[in-house]
Amino acid sequence: MQNAILLITAVAGWLAFALTWGQLRAANRQLALNVSMAAPKIGTIMKIDKRYENGPNFPASYYLVASIYNTGQLPAKKLSGKCTLFSSTNGIQERTIPVEREFLGSSPYDLERCEIIGSAFGAAMRDHGAINFGVNVEFDYLALRTRNALDRTTMP
Repeated sequence: MQNAILLITAVAGWLAFALTWGQLRAANRQLALNVSMAAPKIGTIMKIDKRYENGPNFPASYYLVASIYNTGQLPAKKLSGKCTLFSSTNGIQERTIPVEREFLGSSPYDLERCEIIGSAFGAAMRDHGAINFGVNVEFDYLALRTRNALDRTTMP
């Protein structure tokens, strides 16, 4: 009889431990999910804007238009870095746009427009040709838990 009581007590103790352990694991996973959902989710958008600044009879100017956005539930703070426009073939002039922002919430941050300068670029755009160039966006920001390095976006 005592063995049966000891066996029932041991099984009940093990069952209580297993249920508690399972609940703790589930709670820990939920907490990790909430923290990751609350973190900033930073991305970039790049466009090329064509403008006829001197009228339609003159060659168009082309500008890089870059935006940084946050789809996360928490803002990113103290963004600091740069956006670099470059070409490995020297088809365009290298340009750097500073990225400095105290706060990035749900509204996108448009960087200053950067004119794409280079005779090879203008000719390629007029003739529907191809030219290789890149855009590298690098910045740091403060988030909920730690300082994160950006999203290094390169557009060929």
